[in-house]
Amino acid sequence: METGISYFGNRMQKHFAKDLLDIKKHNCTFILHTCSEADQAYYGGTLKELVKMTHDAGLKVQMNSWAVGGTFGGEEYSYFVMKNSSELQELAGGRRLPAACLNSKKYRLFLKGFIENCLSYGIDSFFWDEPHFYLPWNIGDKPGDYGCWCPKCKKLYRQMYKKTMPLKNDASVVAFREKCMLSFLKELAPVIKKGKKENGICVLPSLMGEGHAGTDDWEKIASLKDIDVFVTDPYWTMHLGKPGFEVESFVKENTARLIATAEKFNKKSGIWVQCYRLKKGEEHYLATAVRTAFATGARSIGAWGYGGAEHMSYLKCDRPKYSWDLLGELYKECQKKDN
Repeated sequence: METGISYFGNRMQKHFAKDLLDIKKHNCTFILHTCSEADQAYYGGTLKELVKMTHDAGLKVQMNSWAVGGTFGGEEYSYFVMKNSSELQELAGGRRLPAACLNSKKYRLFLKGFIENCLSYGIDSFFWDEPHFYLPWNIGDKPGDYGCWCPKCKKLYRQMYKKTMPLKNDASVVAFREKCMLSFLKELAPVIKKGKKENGICVLPSLMGEGHAGTDDWEKIASLKDIDVFVTDPYWTMHLGKPGFEVESFVKENTARLIATAEKFNKKSGIWVQCYRLKKGEEHYLATAVRTAFATGARSIGAWGYGGAEHMSYLKCDRPKYSWDLLGELYKECQKKDN
C-alpha cells in the first residue's frame, strides 16, 4: 500500500526536516515534490537536497511538472509563456491564451530540458500532472470556448481533415486534440524512460465540466509503452451542489475506470484525493473518498496537499490540521486493512 502527499511552497531545508517528520507521522510512504519553472531557475540544487532528505527518511519521491507552460495543473506562473508569445495557445477566434501550444516544437524542446533537469535531482518517478489544452473553467471564459486554434493547430488540423478548423468545438476537434495529446506524450515520455525512471501520468477525471482537454480517451494514453503508472484525481469540491452529484459515486466510478484501464495495459494505477479547500463540516468527504478508492481497489493513494494546504490561502482547508490529521488516520486504516 502506497500513501503519499504533495509538498510545495517551502524550499527551506531546516523547515522541511520538521515537515518530513510530520509527514512520516501521518503514515505517508511517498512525497510528490512539485517542480515549477521558477524552481528550476532558482532552486535546482535545493531540490536535490530535498529529494535526498526524503530518501534518507525512507520515503519515495515523485516530481511533477507544476503548472509548466500553463499546460499542467498547479498554482504557478510560466516563464515560457511570458517569453514566447508566438508559441501560445489561442482561443477559437484568435485571442491568445496564457498557455503554451502542445504542438509547439519550441515548447516540446523546452519540456525535454525541464524533464532532464527533474531526473537529475535523483527522483524515483516523474509525474505528468494533468496535461491539458485550454480549460475554460480554469481561466474564466464561458463554457464552450475552446483552444487551441493557433496557426500551428489550424495548419495541422487541415492536414489531417482536409478542411478548415471550425470556430465551434465539435467531434472532429475532440478527436484532433486527442491525437495532438498522444503525439505530445509519445515524443516526451521516452525522455523519462531514457533516464531509467518511472513515468506516471495523471489524467483529468470525468465530469470536469463541458468537454475535455485532450485526455478523455484514457485507453490510448494508458497504452503508450513509455507510461508506467496511470492515475486520476477525482477532486470533488468544484462539483458539490450540482444536481445528482455524489462524492462516493464520483470517486468510485473514476477509480474503477482508472484501475480497469491500467490493468488492461499492465500498468500500475493510483488515485489522488483532495485535502485542500475542504470547508468546515465537509471533511467527511475526505474519508468517503479515501475509503471508496481503497474499497474499489486503489492501493496507491495520494493527497493534495501537505498540512491541508495551511500555508497557501488560495488552497487552505477551513480546518487544515483537522483535515491533515484525518488523512493520516485514513492512511493508517488503509495500511492496516491491506496487511
